[in-house]
Amino acid sequence: MKHRLALTFAVLAVCLVFGSQSALATLYNVDCGTPNSPTYSGAAVLGSAGDVWNAYTNGSWVATPGPSISLVDSTGASFGVLFNAGNNSGESDWTAGNEPTNPFALMEDYLEAPGWGASDGWPIKAQLSGLPASTPFTLVVYSSGNGTGQAGEITLFDPSGNIVKDTTAASRDISAGVGVAYQTFNGTTDANGGVYFEVKTITNDWHALNGLQIDIVPEPSTIVLLVMGGLMMLLPFRKR
Repeated sequence: MKHRLALTFAVLAVCLVFGSQSALATLYNVDCGTPNSPTYSGAAVLGSAGDVWNAYTNGSWVATPGPSISLVDSTGASFGVLFNAGNNSGESDWTAGNEPTNPFALMEDYLEAPGWGASDGWPIKAQLSGLPASTPFTLVVYSSGNGTGQAGEITLFDPSGNIVKDTTAASRDISAGVGVAYQTFNGTTDANGGVYFEVKTITNDWHALNGLQIDIVPEPSTIVLLVMGGLMMLLPFRKR
């Protein structure tokens, strides 16, 4: 009877895993800007109220590689994940005493991808490391300037090749949606647990990296094996 009960719980656990994989995902949030920028909090395109965000700040020009920071996930837990971005300067479009609140705290400060009069510009090179290897992810890159004459290109580099998507600078409102304020990518971390992308202008003006979110979702087969292995260890041994 005890064996049957334990196996029943194992089957139910597997069903719960398949039904709510998102609960096992790990979300990392990064708000880019200047050292005195307000840091975003809560939900954006991904996440929920109360989520923790990391501040990645830079006050002057920095070349690749940029400074690295250790990230905490949306719950505040640390797992050794690092983020850095080079070829940028930190900027904001607000003044002291007039700090924006959410949702503009994410979009009104940024790392600048300069154009320097060239349509291909100088790309911001961003890198995440220390993530689970060869694992699926959803990446949201917030990239919006403050003028309709600006436009940017985001290139994700992953094991399947280069994936390029563009954003325009028509709005800094997150609700303006995909292709305007942000772009969403689906990919797989590399064999070393890395994710790499670039943001650059595609006009003779500058563009921006306002922030990012990356949601790491383990493969279903991996989750099931872990759950089943743990539950099988709880099964009572038969008496000889």
